[in-house]
Amino acid sequence: MNMTIAQADAETGDAVAERPVQIVDPHQLVREHARLRRISVRNVRGFFRWLRLWYRHRPRPLPLFFVGPRSEVVIASNVDFTAGPRLRFTGDFSGRFYGSTTFGHDVKVGRGATIAVHSRLDIGDNCLIAAYSSIHDEAHIYGPGLDPIDDRGLRTSPIVIGNNVWVGTKATILQGVTIGDNAVIGANAVVTRDVPANSIAVGAPARVVKTF
Repeated sequence: MNMTIAQADAETGDAVAERPVQIVDPHQLVREHARLRRISVRNVRGFFRWLRLWYRHRPRPLPLFFVGPRSEVVIASNVDFTAGPRLRFTGDFSGRFYGSTTFGHDVKVGRGATIAVHSRLDIGDNCLIAAYSSIHDEAHIYGPGLDPIDDRGLRTSPIVIGNNVWVGTKATILQGVTIGDNAVIGANAVVTRDVPANSIAVGAPARVVKTF
């Protein structure tokens, strides 16, 4: 809201002009306070952790994202790694990106989460990957025989996660899965098959229990 006050001539006292006075919206003050809070010690430390990561991976370009304390991030030099604004890896995160990886805008990965990419991973905008969840696009090749399973290699298949998806605490998403927009993956779920958009999937293996 704006109002005006009159300005007076210093010698005659006559009103010579009107100067607008702005009444500040309290909601605007709240938004400004939130903006200033983002310039915090925690975010400065996260920036320096990203800076160390950038230094290790130079000269390849690396998008800016938040790296939490005690996190490990490895990005292979020969893969595409892209991220939209405000990607956040919170504390104790483990990421191994050996395949093409895309994160959308406003993606938050919770504490203790694990992501391993050997083929391809696409995550859309506004996704929440909750604490201690895991995403793996690879699995060990198993079968009869005496050769160690660790020596048999990996079977890989891309994972696609749509926009506005919530992956619950300690959920696991395995190779070859597509999760549609607005889907919810329940806590401790093990996702082994596609989950359609606008649905809730729970259990191990996960199954759809509700659509909306």
